[in-house]
Amino acid sequence: MNKERVERIFSSPPAVETERLYLRRIDASDYEDVFEYSSKDEVTEYLSWEKHADKKFTKKYLKIIDKAYKEGRYFDWALELKSSGKMIGTCGFSGIDYVNNTCEIGYVINPDYWGRSYASEAASAVIEYAFDILGAYAVYAKCFRENNASREVMKKCGMNFIYEKSEYIKKFRKSVDLLYYRITRSEYYSYNITE
Repeated sequence: MNKERVERIFSSPPAVETERLYLRRIDASDYEDVFEYSSKDEVTEYLSWEKHADKKFTKKYLKIIDKAYKEGRYFDWALELKSSGKMIGTCGFSGIDYVNNTCEIGYVINPDYWGRSYASEAASAVIEYAFDILGAYAVYAKCFRENNASREVMKKCGMNFIYEKSEYIKKFRKSVDLLYYRITRSEYYSYNITE
């Protein structure tokens, strides 16, 4: 992957469409929908960031994201329901390793929409984007050992468990056990042909 090309792409991220979702740029006007899920304990329970205390914080956060987009340093899409136009979460690349040609994906969904496979639908589209558009060799994801729902998303996307690692998370002031999953380019195309 070419760093300059990736930054150019995400300085104005292209929309991606799935069966039920539009993956699009996160906008300042999304603040109410973002606050709705980012302020809930059950959403941030297995995330490294704290819940949003109020809408003022969310608006400030979205300004930071807007600046990062313009600089080509932010790689997430908003997940908008086609049926209603509601923004229900985000999905994208939480990290890009240009040296090893790999991406790490992450996703967050409003709990009012859990259990409907929106996370796996979005993650599948983002994985496809990593291979088809960015030319990645492999895509990784990680989750807390206790986060069974996230683990199922990874499996539904064809990802395989590769290792467990204890890592210090500043938010929790302790080390937690994280499970790492991966799918390579060859595994992805093989998985989608035989699916």
